Amino acid sequence: MLNLIYRLERKYYTLVVYLTDLNNIFKLIDNSRNNIIDLLLKLIRFDTSNPPGYTTEIVEYIREFYDGIGFRSRIIEGFRGKPNLIVDNNIDGDTLFIYNGHMDVVPATSIDKWVCEPFKGCISEGFVYGRGAADMKSSLATIMYASKAIVESGYSFKRRIEFHFVADEEVGGLYGTKYLVEKGFVKGRYGLVGEGSVRNNVIYIRPAVRGGVWVKIKSYGRPGHASNPKSGVNAVLNMARVLDYIDREFKLDKLYSHQILPPPSISPGTMIKGGVKENVIPDYCESTSDIRIVPGMGPDTVLNHINSLISELKMVYPEINTELELVKSIAPAEIPLDSPIIKLVSNAVYEVSGYKPDFLGGTGCNDATYLINDAGVEAISGFGPGDGALGNMHGINERVSIDILVKFTKIYASTLIKVDSLDG
Repeated sequence: MLNLIYRLERKYYTLVVYLTDLNNIFKLIDNSRNNIIDLLLKLIRFDTSNPPGYTTEIVEYIREFYDGIGFRSRIIEGFRGKPNLIVDNNIDGDTLFIYNGHMDVVPATSIDKWVCEPFKGCISEGFVYGRGAADMKSSLATIMYASKAIVESGYSFKRRIEFHFVADEEVGGLYGTKYLVEKGFVKGRYGLVGEGSVRNNVIYIRPAVRGGVWVKIKSYGRPGHASNPKSGVNAVLNMARVLDYIDREFKLDKLYSHQILPPPSISPGTMIKGGVKENVIPDYCESTSDIRIVPGMGPDTVLNHINSLISELKMVYPEINTELELVKSIAPAEIPLDSPIIKLVSNAVYEVSGYKPDFLGGTGCNDATYLINDAGVEAISGFGPGDGALGNMHGINERVSIDILVKFTKIYASTLIKVDSLDG
């Protein structure tokens, strides 16, 4: 009986201390609203457009930031000019949790249509604008300031936590997360990828991510004089027939499904080239198609389906002569919906926003596939302040809500504190 009373007293004491720590941290964050905005604007002003995706300058800035709060850091560079930064909370031992966020962004286009220069950034009507504001320098800024607020509150970590600021995500992670995993730098029990998980100002959790398969179709014909169409076989025309057919008859979305993720999809002919001269019937054409897949599918599933569709079409157009080439693929990934890290993050959202988040399935791929499938980290595929409905990710006037920015700083802080208290 006395032992039970002692355990209950210890749990009550731990809860009181936890709530006190968290309230102090939240007050620090509320009083630092402008500092969080300024931090995001500083990150936006590093032009990390990919290509080329250089990250040297932003890595040095983030490293100095974490040096200033007593954390350790290591620079890991797989390709010159594209360093990654691994930060830890100055605790040795096994890593319990890894935050993963990418520093590179897609290039900015139609500059004259932006409300401000995309790599200077600005504030307007409750939003921060700039390339990377939603995808995903807002996540970097909020995890950085959450770390700072925790340290300034006087809280002392007990468990090892790492923060991976990575290059190259926008081009498949070759010298970023994929490189870190292959070289053995990614070892942890739980993780979180800071990709956007907000829709119309509502926060969600993304426990799974689609994969991608990129297929090149090569169409062969026979050259001839364009003034006599029947003198040759038009490889470009046949390619048009193939792309149109696989667009109309694609059936993988009917054959495969997932409880959270959108069904498989295809975007035929995202790149195409063919022909040598305006008056020569082209004897060669090639195109690339983008196919997104869900768990249970792989490249062979896609290649076999496209081949079968082309075989059907050849019954009508026997002159069609094609070859398929797998350009690259990224596997889909998921973690159990009852994972401890999902429950923990859900509780953090509830503390800050007053509701438990639902699950959300994004359309794209991200670095979670390497963490989950290759490194064995039980990682959430997307949990960050970027808004897929309002944020204009990859588009003109990319932006993030300032209110969401502050909320996520609190949510990340709560997540880190809760992770530090996990058993095991």
